Amino acid sequence: MPSKSRPDTLDPMTSSEKIMQTLRMPRDLVTFLKSEATRGGRDFTGHVNRWLQGVRSDFGLPEARTLYLFPHAVFKIRPENDRVLARVLAGDPQGVLVLCAGETERMTRGLLDRLLPILRTHGVGADRVKVLPPLARAAYLELNQLCDVMLDAMHWSGGNTTLDAIAAGLPVVTRWGRFMRGRQSAGMLAALELDEWIAADEEEFVTLAAALGQDPARRRAISTRMQGARQRLFDRPEPVAALADWLEKLSGSSASGVA
Repeated sequence: MPSKSRPDTLDPMTSSEKIMQTLRMPRDLVTFLKSEATRGGRDFTGHVNRWLQGVRSDFGLPEARTLYLFPHAVFKIRPENDRVLARVLAGDPQGVLVLCAGETERMTRGLLDRLLPILRTHGVGADRVKVLPPLARAAYLELNQLCDVMLDAMHWSGGNTTLDAIAAGLPVVTRWGRFMRGRQSAGMLAALELDEWIAADEEEFVTLAAALGQDPARRRAISTRMQGARQRLFDRPEPVAALADWLEKLSGSSASGVA
């Protein structure tokens, strides 16, 4: 079971046992994250509290329900997530799960054929799942601002999806995964000092998500904290400097070897 405490590295030491190359363990996020969260020069990251003109009905979503956004690519959603999603919705009778359609209709249908029976076993009807078609970038970011909570995926966590949620001020609930691919969102929340929304296990994930979905005041407080701490995540020069330093050392080592 992953520890809820912040790890020493973003990638656990066990990863070095899985590959043959020399592995440098990142202690932090290693990507330079530009603050402009959309294309075309429209910057959403500095406007957490400025809602756009769109409304939920524009997306066919109910106005008076709790919207749990699960925006991950369908191919990333492993079956272990199905029960977790069902339990969150069972814990919030007003909750609605918002999914993004897969690249093909077959992929989307395969996910729903697997997910809906699990929901039924938890007393959750298919009417509480909304699948949205592919959206333009601006519309997708607007969707993030119209939802209430983003649920992270187990085993293969959000990357850009989580960055978009944070930029929009959308609270995120996640877990530490075993490998780096399952720890990106947790690393982002840790950087923002929002560790309390990194669950230790499935039970806590469900409890945190359902409670947060039913607490508008707490969600607003998290959005405010995200905005206040965004400099810890976006436009940080450290990743670029670290890469430059490593390349210089590598170049020096190669030159010494040739000599």
